[in-house]
Amino acid sequence: MRIRYRILFFIICCFYSVTHINGQSNTMTVNVQVFDSINWKVPPDVKLFLLHNNDTLGSGIELNSGHFKLSSETAKSKLILLAEAPFYNNYTDSFSTNGDLSINLDTIYLTPTHILNEITIQSGYKSKIDRDTASFTADSFIIRRFDNAEQLLEKIPGIEITQNKGIRYYGQPINEISIDGIPFSNFDIHALLKLLRGRDVDKLKIYDAKPNLSNNFTEKSNPEKALNIILKEEAKHGYYGKLSAGAGKVDKFHWDNTSNVSSFNDNRSIVGYVTSNNTGNTSSYGESELTEQNTTDAPRGVPTDISAGVHYDRRLNKKLSFNANYRIGYNDQNASTEIVDINFLPTNQITTTTQSYFSSKAISNNATVQTSYQIDSFSSLNLVTNLSLGFFKGNAKNTSSAVNSDYTTVNSSLLYNEYHGNSPQASFSLSYIKNFRNGSNLIFSFSPYWNNTVTNASQSSTLNLMDSNTAQKSAQQKNNHEANSTYVFVSHYKSLLAKHLNLDINWQSNLSKSKSLLQTYDQYADSDNNIKDSLNPIYSSDYKFLSMSNSLSTKISMRRKKYSFQLGTDFNQTLWNQQNAYSAISQTRNFINALPFANINVTIGKTSFASVNYKLQAAQPTLNQIQPLVNNNNPLQIIVGNPDLVQSFSHNVGLNYTASSKNGNRSFNANSNLSIIKNAISFKQTIDEDGRQVSQYYNQNGNYFWNISSTYDISVGAKIRLSAGANGNWARTVTVVNNNDNIASTQSYGSRLSFTYALDTTLNLRFNSDINYSLNNTTLSSGSNNIVNYVTSLNATYSLPFFGLTTGTSVIWNAIQSSIDNDNKRNYIIWNAYIQRCINKSQSLSVKLYAHDLLNQNKGYLVYADNNTQHKETYNSIERYFLVGFIWNFTKR
Repeated sequence: MRIRYRILFFIICCFYSVTHINGQSNTMTVNVQVFDSINWKVPPDVKLFLLHNNDTLGSGIELNSGHFKLSSETAKSKLILLAEAPFYNNYTDSFSTNGDLSINLDTIYLTPTHILNEITIQSGYKSKIDRDTASFTADSFIIRRFDNAEQLLEKIPGIEITQNKGIRYYGQPINEISIDGIPFSNFDIHALLKLLRGRDVDKLKIYDAKPNLSNNFTEKSNPEKALNIILKEEAKHGYYGKLSAGAGKVDKFHWDNTSNVSSFNDNRSIVGYVTSNNTGNTSSYGESELTEQNTTDAPRGVPTDISAGVHYDRRLNKKLSFNANYRIGYNDQNASTEIVDINFLPTNQITTTTQSYFSSKAISNNATVQTSYQIDSFSSLNLVTNLSLGFFKGNAKNTSSAVNSDYTTVNSSLLYNEYHGNSPQASFSLSYIKNFRNGSNLIFSFSPYWNNTVTNASQSSTLNLMDSNTAQKSAQQKNNHEANSTYVFVSHYKSLLAKHLNLDINWQSNLSKSKSLLQTYDQYADSDNNIKDSLNPIYSSDYKFLSMSNSLSTKISMRRKKYSFQLGTDFNQTLWNQQNAYSAISQTRNFINALPFANINVTIGKTSFASVNYKLQAAQPTLNQIQPLVNNNNPLQIIVGNPDLVQSFSHNVGLNYTASSKNGNRSFNANSNLSIIKNAISFKQTIDEDGRQVSQYYNQNGNYFWNISSTYDISVGAKIRLSAGANGNWARTVTVVNNNDNIASTQSYGSRLSFTYALDTTLNLRFNSDINYSLNNTTLSSGSNNIVNYVTSLNATYSLPFFGLTTGTSVIWNAIQSSIDNDNKRNYIIWNAYIQRCINKSQSLSVKLYAHDLLNQNKGYLVYADNNTQHKETYNSIERYFLVGFIWNFTKR
């Protein structure tokens, strides 16, 4: 009996041991750490999976920052690790277990899909500002149902959108835009923002633009910004768009029409637009009800613009993506101007009054195709091709007369010219990017570029010189052919020296060939009154220009939690040769430079950052500046090249400080930039008693530029936003006039106050007031040139949703007071207004009446002082008009 119990006990123990051993052997754990290969941080929302024969055996959980543990109840000899994260390329790699049940893998690095500097938004925060990234939650701002993304962007603190200067963030230009990380290269930024609806935007991210491969990866003293728009998930289904049309007639017929459509999903996006107007309004009638327009920035003349564009991108599979865009534009411009220039001489002054009329037409075509292939988790191949073709023609007529300080006429002239031409361009860029497990990367890029511009012009002039009692008449035909081919090869290596220390090495070779052929023919009538041509060698040239450059850039950078810095030097050599076929003269130059740069960023608290940067830049003289060619496009203003020019050097220092509250309700930014230029390329002018001016390029020391600006924004609740700013600019430039040094000192000061009130989507008020004061002194003028410019604007919109009625108005008061203008003070008031009524239940279809410049005071006016010249200009611009039309916002999801 005892033996049977012992046997039974032994069997139970053996069974327990076997099952326990089997349970132990079937549970396997894998430990791994995940990092961003570009930004040296943990990617957000990382998901890890263990795969075997397309079956998922286990998933990972994050233990702490970047450390993951994966578990599998089934042990296999060979497994695949899959890592996924939003806006990152998927990572896959196979490994053998070799029978081990606990495996520690090397750190893996995820590559951003489009190498963006992402940051995590804390839930409920309106904004978050990092060292080089500012993020904003779109739903924190009050916008109307069909407002576009540009109208949303206007509400972002620090954003300034103007007709001529584009989009700026605290004074820094935004020249790159992406949607969900997909870049829209060579696509009109304003047009793209109008294609998107504000309520479809989830987040807006503004960050420092990545340096171009051809820029040696060095830091700019005032870097450009890039914008990434992240869409909501519901916006990635179906399509939506807008159709609008408006027309009216007062003195002439005006129209403003636009149509656009957009469609987004996870693998594909399509956007397209067509616009046509003769109102000069870049924010078209159907997109922006009111346009703030500073009369000093008003476009010259009466334009007609027609443009269209389309963008298509698609992710063909996990490795291959493709995007393309095409734009075509037509512009017809007619303008008349009156210009009064006062030139101060050592013993005299000459006042020239010029009446001008010009007409121009241009057609532009631009196509860009970009293909990206993800070879594996660590390497990718990118190809970008760009083709453009432009056609242009126009004519101009200038009539001028000049008097001296005794009001005695010294000259009069009549100049007429016609021109036409074309300009095809082509370029492509092939780049290979390789990332390594340790965080290093390697980049190779080859970028050729070609352009060919042909211009044919005819010119006739009549010139009367009173002091010498001579009259000159000429008729010339000018044929200009400029061709250029450039080949750029770049190799870049980034190495992780330590945990927070990087080394960048960049090598660039550049070969450029240029040809500039200018043939000027004097036209005259022979004895039989037949028009003959005779080559004029004085105003003709045939230059061939060859430039070869090599540069080596090294940069050491460290990024810690509280600070980061970058130190480096650009070593470059430039060798060029210029040949003049007409004179058989050849010149060769050789430039060797070592250009240091440095950047330091410091984190002060949790939401405050400061940076200091320095960069030494060199600028070689251009082909047009060095060729000893006399340019007589205006017989009263002759420009002569200088073959003895040397390169100029600019020492640039920049300071920046940014602070914000945790909830984003308050923000402050201050920045300053100083540039000191050695051997600046300037003008040496000679003005005779007949008022003829001959200018030649030359090198001059003593020039500097300094600016400082600050902006403070505060939001009071969700309805009120206040913004105040100030800026100052100082400059010193040196020129030579009739062998006398003319030192010009320029100062300008400005202040800005902005108030915004938004009551839901019912009432919106915006008030802006800008005051700018400039002071210019020169050693050749007896007094100071003072200009004060006041610009005050009030915008208001009021909606009655129950009746589907919206009305709005804007009043812009612009006052200019100047010591230059005899009228002393100019006042303009531009009053715009509209009323809009929805005519269906969904409020997607509406009719609209719009009035521009009700008081008919929109006259172009510009006044400034530059070196020894005072300049005053008046010109025609868009005057009063009325439009009646409809707007249809359509959506299908």
